[in-house]
Amino acid sequence: EQKNSMAPLTSVIAGAGGQWQAYGTGPLITNDSRYGSVNKEGLVELNGRIDSFDYDPVSKRLFASFGTGGVWMSANKGVSWVSVGDKLPSQIVGSVAWSPAGGGTLVVAGGDPSFGGNDYTGLGAVWSNDLGAHWHQATGIPDGALGFKAVVAHANPSVVYLGSSKGSYCSAGAGRSFSNVTLPPSPAGAGST
Repeated sequence: EQKNSMAPLTSVIAGAGGQWQAYGTGPLITNDSRYGSVNKEGLVELNGRIDSFDYDPVSKRLFASFGTGGVWMSANKGVSWVSVGDKLPSQIVGSVAWSPAGGGTLVVAGGDPSFGGNDYTGLGAVWSNDLGAHWHQATGIPDGALGFKAVVAHANPSVVYLGSSKGSYCSAGAGRSFSNVTLPPSPAGAGST
C-alpha cells in the first residue's frame, strides 16, 4: 500500500521513476589504490550509512538516521541536510520516525542496528516535539539495546512501535512512554523448509 501511495511522486520528484545508481565517491565505488585490500568494502573513510528514513508529508520534511551520526532533516527533498540530532544524548541511533501527534514528534530508537562485530548499543528511545531543539528520554525502553526500527501507525499517529534487540515495544502516547509487547512464539516448524 505504501509503495502504491508513493507512485504519484515519481512524476513530481525528478529521477524517482528511473533506475538507481551510485551517487558521489567513496570506498564503496572507488578504484583508488590507497584503500588497498579494503577497496570497495566500505571499511575506510566511509560515512553516510543511512539506517532509516521517515517523511512528514504536511511540511514536506525528510528525516534520516545514521547509525553513529545522529538524525538529519531535509526540507528540500534531500538536496541539502541539517542535523536535528546535535542535542541527542548519544549520536548512536538506529531509527527515526515522524508522527504528526503531539504537535509533531520525532521518535528515535537508540543503538546502531548494523548487527556487525562492533555495534554500539543505545540509550533506549528519545523524542522531540521541536525538531531536535530539545530531546526527552522515553520511558519503558531499556538502555543497552540495538534499535532496529521505529514505526508510526498511520491510522493512529499516537501509536508508535519500536523494535530492538531487547524486544518489541509499543507507545500509545506518540513515543513518550513504551510498553513491552509480548509476541506469541512461532508455531513449531515455522520458517523451516
